[in-house]
Amino acid sequence: PSQDFNNDWPNGYVFAQTGISSAPTNSTNEIQNLTVAATSGTFILTLDASSVGLGNISTGAITYNANTTTFASNIQTALNSAFGTNAFAVTGNNSPYSITAASTFQWGGINLPNFSSATTNLVSGTITIASATAGAVGTLGRIAPKGAILIDADNAKLYINTGTKFTATWTVVGSQS
Repeated sequence: PSQDFNNDWPNGYVFAQTGISSAPTNSTNEIQNLTVAATSGTFILTLDASSVGLGNISTGAITYNANTTTFASNIQTALNSAFGTNAFAVTGNNSPYSITAASTFQWGGINLPNFSSATTNLVSGTITIASATAGAVGTLGRIAPKGAILIDADNAKLYINTGTKFTATWTVVGSQS
């Protein structure tokens, strides 16, 4: 039967799983590497996530800066403005910069298409964007909130989601064999 998890089961979540031969899988957050070679100018990043129901979103103009810390901050600020504060985290202090989807946002735990770039206003520049880690929806990922319990009836094991609704991380409860 169809259930509205937020209203029908407001005080807790228990899921039973049968017919499996292994432990539940954890979700994985997408990581993409952004390599920029330029002398000056601006560029725009676009994520066309229409194929996964999340729309097509572009950043505002991102200003290139030879100071790698300032440049990483410029990228982070543009992503925050377009997708929400800390929906993606920018790390690295030189090209490539890693852009990681946050597990607490709708972008976490899903295989996203690569960002694309518009480099019309980038002087003597190129941008390469490559997937470093593909995002993946794990067992009951994007469904089971933190604290949800999963019973593996075939193998007599109990798991708890110690991750988030978007990025499930299943941990065995206690010292079960």
